[in-house]
Amino acid sequence: MGEGILSGPGGLSRDLLKAFTEAYYPTLKCCILPPCKIVNEKMEGKQDKLGAKKCKFKLEWPDRFFYEIKGRKHVETERRQLKIEDILSVLSDIKESSHFRKNHPDAFCVMALTLEDLFDTNPVSNQAQLLLLLRLATY
Repeated sequence: MGEGILSGPGGLSRDLLKAFTEAYYPTLKCCILPPCKIVNEKMEGKQDKLGAKKCKFKLEWPDRFFYEIKGRKHVETERRQLKIEDILSVLSDIKESSHFRKNHPDAFCVMALTLEDLFDTNPVSNQAQLLLLLRLATY
């Protein structure tokens, strides 16, 4: 499959993801950006009935930009679930930032893939690389 974005067997390659995205959006060109990484997390509050606690995650975007995202983390499995509203806010901030606009002036949209979920019983990745951002641009 090529270089895997996800660790473990059946990892998704960057080339396959790019080809799928460009097939889905045939008039647009896709560029896969480096993933954000979780560099810090802080659990807080009481454990809920499903075994998770609220958590604040600090994400690092390449070039040393940091974002805070709320979510939950399962106490026993340590699996994470990020709050979608916070992810959408980060994507909007990234797309509108002068740094991003300078490097990607023709960007149409920015999308994210989360590679982990709180209740996934068959994880494909336990890495902190949770967000893979895509840039779509017109030809």
